[in-house]
Amino acid sequence: MTKHIAVWGSTGAQGSAVVQEALAQGLRVRAIARSKQRIIDKFQEQVEACEADLIDLESATNALRGVDAAFAHLPMTADSTQPPIFLQNLIAAARKANLPLLVFTTSGPTGERYDPVPMIAGTTAARDAIINSGISSIVLQPTVYLENLLVPLFVPRLYTEGVLDYPPIRETQRLGWVSHKDQAKYAVAGCLKPELAGKAYEIFSLESLTGPDLADIFASWLGQPVRFEAVTPQAFGERMATLLQSQELGSALAGLYEAISKLPDDAFDIDTKGLQQIFGVALDTVQEQVKAWPLPTANKMES
Repeated sequence: MTKHIAVWGSTGAQGSAVVQEALAQGLRVRAIARSKQRIIDKFQEQVEACEADLIDLESATNALRGVDAAFAHLPMTADSTQPPIFLQNLIAAARKANLPLLVFTTSGPTGERYDPVPMIAGTTAARDAIINSGISSIVLQPTVYLENLLVPLFVPRLYTEGVLDYPPIRETQRLGWVSHKDQAKYAVAGCLKPELAGKAYEIFSLESLTGPDLADIFASWLGQPVRFEAVTPQAFGERMATLLQSQELGSALAGLYEAISKLPDDAFDIDTKGLQQIFGVALDTVQEQVKAWPLPTANKMES
């Protein structure tokens, strides 16, 4: 029988990648989002469109009834009071719906390897709540999303000046990346492997990269010189606070990357072969993934 999985946030960057991976594997997909029309516009008749919101326990429960597994992450919100409600309702809905398996991503660095700065303390608390909820669950702990490098706010000088000043790490530090595509492979595999339940897994791309390594990859992709310019986490946080007009968010991002920067240069030199074997997935290199991205338009390069 074909497995039936539910995907929260199906029209967003993380969820849509999971939907596409699940469809590619021939699974039945219940795509969940706050707007049913947006689901239909994005996926037409390939999925079962389900309108629900984690702020509403009843709709969340109904969204999880009758599926074999579900993928979820907490929605982004400017209201800091909402994530605990989202998490509480996700757990309660999974229990009420008798969900057989939940695959949850913390959406960022998580766990004891880092200093417990606010962002990491939040993701770690969410991980622990899911694992200790009594629900059969798998938690994915990604590092930094590769697609951040497509966000002009993070790389304002990349396309105009050929300067990569993100991520805010020292030149010799190697950082592990995870793309939304990578995470989707882990997530869909997890939905099909209930024997992995009860554990949290740090997920990575195939290789860790320094800033100059990343600049070389982007130079090849863009067909123009790119150099890495190291900035401190504090300087990055101040820049983001100005751009986002939020001192709180800028400070939180500075704290996140300060925690990453305190790790040894080789902290992310992880052999992913074992991880790929556990989940039964095959990952592409960062260079292969970036090469497959559409080149930025002239408007984007001028923005």
